[in-house]
Amino acid sequence: ELMDLALSLASEGDRLIENSHYAEDCIRPKCIELRGVCEEIGSTLRSKKNLLLRAMELHHALEKAFQWCEDGIFLLANQPVDRCQSQDGAEAALQELERYLDTAAVHTITDRSAICCQYEAVLNPQLGMKDLQIYEAYCQNKPRSESLWRQCSDCAFFQECQKKLEHKLGLDSYLLKPVQRITKYQLLLKELLKYSKGCDGASDLQEALSSILGILKAVNDSMHLIAITGYEGNLSDLGRLLMQGSFSVWTEHKKGHAKVKDLARFKPMQRHLFLHEKALLFCKRREENGEGYEKAPSYSFKHSLSVSSSCCNLSTKSLLQISYLFMGFVVQMSAVGITENAKGDNKKFEIWCNSREEVFIVQVTN
Repeated sequence: ELMDLALSLASEGDRLIENSHYAEDCIRPKCIELRGVCEEIGSTLRSKKNLLLRAMELHHALEKAFQWCEDGIFLLANQPVDRCQSQDGAEAALQELERYLDTAAVHTITDRSAICCQYEAVLNPQLGMKDLQIYEAYCQNKPRSESLWRQCSDCAFFQECQKKLEHKLGLDSYLLKPVQRITKYQLLLKELLKYSKGCDGASDLQEALSSILGILKAVNDSMHLIAITGYEGNLSDLGRLLMQGSFSVWTEHKKGHAKVKDLARFKPMQRHLFLHEKALLFCKRREENGEGYEKAPSYSFKHSLSVSSSCCNLSTKSLLQISYLFMGFVVQMSAVGITENAKGDNKKFEIWCNSREEVFIVQVTN
């Protein structure tokens, strides 16, 4: 309505100019300005509309593809187990799934690289990195997939699949390949960088290497995170995991029996600390017996300190100390203080809460 009004005023100005209005010299630039602004706004609106239409088009296509995947998962999950124990039953189940897979072409958008080009304007950077971040979820699910495979490896269905596809290796070998591949990317990029110094694209290679190293760290951290047991609550509510590592920890309490205080002062506990955006967790590492991922350690939750990004109870010095001790991650802990050097040892620092009623002395390895 405003644009229509502006264009109407411009037309009225043109009429006044045609009638040789005495303020003709003032009216003409205003008419030009009104039309210019209207054209600029119109162009911006058309661009925005086109962007929204492209986003809606992509969302509709993704929704159809997602629904197709959901239906496929339902079909696979509802295959009767006893049906797949015989070769005829396994063959029939396989044919049913293959018929469903044949319908995939209807829901195919295009390959992922083409999506990035076609819908680049409506993809945010996180989506654009639309491909490598999936490794984190894949590695987190690897223990479950190994457990399921041990239960189902003798099933005729999988043997029939392997025979039909003429695969020499079992499914478990292929499930392991993505875990192995994620570590190879960094080696490839480092080799490329070695021979690309001073060349065009070297900065892009360096950026790619930094990204893959970040993803590797996230994958490694997440594998430790899913091994935490005994925590009552949702770990995802604690925010992003910033750092994790093993430390020697002493505890001191103002209140309590004198002997207990003395023991706590001299005998360290081995604890694995998880620094999240909203909490610091103290866990006890437990070695597991078994093979593969079952041999990986687990972490029994013992204690936590709340962290709040909205509280400012610490002095600037304390914040700088936290930033220094946790390698640049500036977090603000509610009712928590920190002493950079404890007991005259630069490998120890203190974390304390409630006016030092409870003190944790943490020792790093170097």
